[in-house]
Amino acid sequence: MQPTKEQVAEHFNYVSGALIRKTTGARGYTRPDGYVYVRLLGKSYGEHRLVHLLFTGDWPYQVDHVNGIRSDNRHENLRAATHAENCMNRKPRGATSKGCYWQPKRKKWTAQIGIGGKRKTIGYFDTEAEASAAYAAAADVLHGEFKRTT
Repeated sequence: MQPTKEQVAEHFNYVSGALIRKTTGARGYTRPDGYVYVRLLGKSYGEHRLVHLLFTGDWPYQVDHVNGIRSDNRHENLRAATHAENCMNRKPRGATSKGCYWQPKRKKWTAQIGIGGKRKTIGYFDTEAEASAAYAAAADVLHGEFKRTT
């Protein structure tokens, strides 16, 4: 059972993107993955979820951090998202540019983008910069406000 907006307001003060416990003046704890968690009514909750609930009264499927910083729980940095939208806003892993990969057999950079649970190849390019530009253009169209290119 999820907490209510009233329960969050009863136990916490919102101060600059953080929930501060009224009884102790302490914030929650930061997990190794970078998310801040707090205890409420005997359960742990992501601080970002409770901040979103406090401001909107809504408990969405997922809460996305617009700037990608997991501990930045300012209300203006949080938005409701589906799992797919949240994945669109992920930071790149491995390569310098998101969606760009070196293909040793072709000796080219490839740009790929995920949409609808599938990976689509945008094209093959001589430089990483060209592949990155192609990814950015595709992300603008396919991912909209949830796009992340860096």
